[in-house]
Amino acid sequence: MMIKKIDVLSVLFAGILATGCQSGPDVKLEKIDIYSVPQLPITEESLTDLPDLLAPPLYLLNDTLLCLSNPQDASSIRIFRTLSKEMEQYTLKKKDTSIVISPDSRLTARLDYLNRANNVYYELAVNNGQMSIANFIRLRLGDFSPSNAFKIEDKQFVCLGPFTQGLLSVYNSDKQRKEMTFFGNYPVIGPEYRYKEYLDYFQGHLSRYGSQFVYASTYFGYISSYTYKNEQLVKQWEKQTSEFLFHKTPSRIEFDSLHHQGFGCIAIGKEHIYAFSQYLSENQQKENGILVFSRDGKLVSYLKIKNPMVFLTVDSREENLYSVSYDLKEERLYISRHNLPVSPE
Repeated sequence: MMIKKIDVLSVLFAGILATGCQSGPDVKLEKIDIYSVPQLPITEESLTDLPDLLAPPLYLLNDTLLCLSNPQDASSIRIFRTLSKEMEQYTLKKKDTSIVISPDSRLTARLDYLNRANNVYYELAVNNGQMSIANFIRLRLGDFSPSNAFKIEDKQFVCLGPFTQGLLSVYNSDKQRKEMTFFGNYPVIGPEYRYKEYLDYFQGHLSRYGSQFVYASTYFGYISSYTYKNEQLVKQWEKQTSEFLFHKTPSRIEFDSLHHQGFGCIAIGKEHIYAFSQYLSENQQKENGILVFSRDGKLVSYLKIKNPMVFLTVDSREENLYSVSYDLKEERLYISRHNLPVSPE
């Protein structure tokens, strides 16, 4: 059955190439202890409450403007000004229209993202304080539709699954090629797990800085990094932050009560990677924290926070983290700002 589905889609693609992970020399899975690094509490400032039932994806246009997309309506965009703490809502549907998001006529920025409401990849341009759609491309690819994607070159995208052929893919959207090549491995390796019944358990989050892509698993304490070059993804490093305590049934994966979940969101700055996770403490209570890695994969600190994060971004100077957070007691979503301490190296 799976072979037939792939054959049908192969008619739409000029070629679908499956390949194993290409790694640098001696890239091996490293198990790390999150409690071996400094545990640093950080302060949080609640900036504004959100009325949303579903957490909106969060992006940073510059160091003062946050952009919130709508997971159910791709044309709806909100801009939050962190200095004045004001929120404005806009509608942006067509290429030939623009919206004024800032009175600063010098403001220039770009924002690219895949909107899951319609599986369209948007390239938004901000010029003279006005935002417009510079380009968009549909990434509705049937069983090969990505859950996240980043444009890396003209018509080239790095995509996160669910793919049975590999963790990540490089997709060439050129009409003549329509080619997808697969790279990388899931947290749990083995042909017995490469079925649709299990793929949802191996999904996670993908973040990008330049040519570096970092994947963080949702259900497993696993994080890995890849670099892109010449339509190839090469693994730099992979880390395991907790033991995998589970067993496989014919239709699902069942986790042990002591299994540590993976990561809720991730962001990459110029110097560091920030990955939010909930860990079980020694008395089996959940603790919210952010693991801080250097770009080359060294764990440098563990930041203790109050509430879980759903989306996360960091400013250009790595002075502040911004997030869509969830207050468990009050059952509310809100935008928060965390002042980052200087991380020990």
